[in-house]
Amino acid sequence: MNLQSLIWVFVGGGFGSVFRYLLSITLSNNKVVYLSTIIVNGIASLLIGYFLNKVNDSQNSDWIKLFLITGFCGGLSTFSSFSSENLILIQEGKIIEVIAYIGISVTICILLVALGYKIH
Repeated sequence: MNLQSLIWVFVGGGFGSVFRYLLSITLSNNKVVYLSTIIVNGIASLLIGYFLNKVNDSQNSDWIKLFLITGFCGGLSTFSSFSSENLILIQEGKIIEVIAYIGISVTICILLVALGYKIH
C-alpha cells in the first residue's frame, strides 16, 4: 500500500458517495422507504460486475481497481443503510419484511453483479 493507492480509493469513494447521495434524493419519494437502498445497491452491484470484467482487460488495472471498484463502488454501495433499515424493521416486529428485504436485496445484487460482468 502506498499514498497513491490511498488517493485513488479516497477520490473514487468521494465520487461514489456523492453519486449515492444524488440517487437517494432522486429516489426518496417512493412509498417503500427501503426501495431506494435496493436500487442503489443494485446499481453498485451491476457496476462492480461490469468494472471487474473491464479491469481484467486493462493493462493499468491496479489504479482502476482502486478508483472504480474499491473507491467508487464502495462509496456508492449502501450496506450500512441496508443493515440499519433491517434493524429498524426487526425492532418494529416486521420479520416477514426483513426476510423479504434481505432475500430480495441479496438475490438482485448477486444477479446484477453477474449481469454487469457479462456486459461487453
